[in-house]
Amino acid sequence: MFESVIERNARASKKRLVDLRADLEERLDAQLDDHARSRITIYATGSLARLEASTHSDLDAFFMCLVQKIKTGSTLWMR
Repeated sequence: MFESVIERNARASKKRLVDLRADLEERLDAQLDDHARSRITIYATGSLARLEASTHSDLDAFFMCLVQKIKTGSTLWMR
């Protein structure tokens, strides 16, 4: 059966996301404890997130970390 470009890109995008997630989890496990890992959110946007990525598409990723605000005097610190 003929696979359209859209179907091929969607299949390849899903595989790429699965592979990226596995690699990232392995690296985070090696570097961070469970508490630190629980404070991180990582999400993809763009063509890869829409499952439209081609072989030339890059990864548009955002890393967010929950931090605690500490106010000392007039200075705001992130920890």
